[in-house]
Amino acid sequence: MNHQLKHFVIKRKWLVKLINGLFNLKNRTVFDRIIEERKLLSVFNYVELAESIPYAPREIVIDNNLYGIAHALKKYANLDVKKSLNGYIEHGIFFGNLVREDEKIYPLKNVITYGAMRVKHLKASGINKDILPIGPFIHYAVPLLEGEEFYKLKKELGRVLLVFPSHSIIGVDSDYDQGAFINKIEKIRSDYDSVLVSLYWTDALKPEIVRLYESFGYKIVSSGHRFDLNFLSRQRSIIELADFTISNSVGTHVGYCIYLNKPHYIYRQEIKYNAHNEKLKKHFDAVRTKENWDTLNEELEELYEIFCNEKVEITEIQRKVVDKYWGISYLRSPEELRSLLN
Repeated sequence: MNHQLKHFVIKRKWLVKLINGLFNLKNRTVFDRIIEERKLLSVFNYVELAESIPYAPREIVIDNNLYGIAHALKKYANLDVKKSLNGYIEHGIFFGNLVREDEKIYPLKNVITYGAMRVKHLKASGINKDILPIGPFIHYAVPLLEGEEFYKLKKELGRVLLVFPSHSIIGVDSDYDQGAFINKIEKIRSDYDSVLVSLYWTDALKPEIVRLYESFGYKIVSSGHRFDLNFLSRQRSIIELADFTISNSVGTHVGYCIYLNKPHYIYRQEIKYNAHNEKLKKHFDAVRTKENWDTLNEELEELYEIFCNEKVEITEIQRKVVDKYWGISYLRSPEELRSLLN
């Protein structure tokens, strides 16, 4: 869908509801069955977890239907999971002062985000919505693995090094020096019994990426397809299995790891994002202005600087900066969240 047409549609709630209704008429039964089936899969069944899921939206905002975030928030707040939220969820951590046009034009009351820095940027953008910082979204997800099932798996794995490689998205591939990254992992792994590599669903379906990591004896895990309602719950369980975590770029996972008391190290690499065609490349390059890029890079530098050491303990400055961006101090009780979202 081109952006002009998309903006025409999302300005009209009745039209979005009509389109959603058609998708649900076509896909809801299959969608519900797939979600229930995948809930039972092991986190190591990365191929099955990454396979396509038909679109059957409960949410008016297209992006609210990603990663099970809205589903987790509604369950936590004891709200009707079948009813759309009256707000736009910023589904990943945003750095810099870019505020997407979609956030402004959806005819909804709220923007739901993480922490104080993002609140500052949203206010400066002049957005005409109430801004609701609620902290790391993973707080609101019930772990998919609990009790005996979790402890049995943890015992089998022993001490776990969890790896988050920079990932591709639809139409854009992530390109980095995999050999250098693996060399760093190998230098760290001697202190651990198992190495888990958490692959985003688009990369879990690429045999060449999987084979490379598996050739070093690493185990591949995945949080699932982007439409999986249990994505966030599965991601929480994967992180909770870890004793130490490492990535090669800044992302939402960094704050999630710190919130869940898992030390994190960023092995900084140059990451190139290669679009599949010229149209996508132009769109990708044009998303941000120079000011957007400047604020983005400034904030990323702050994160890279404090996570550049392989410390096995979380420092106070790391917790402070994670609170600044991910908003741990904004976490809400079920009653508070229900009051905000109602």
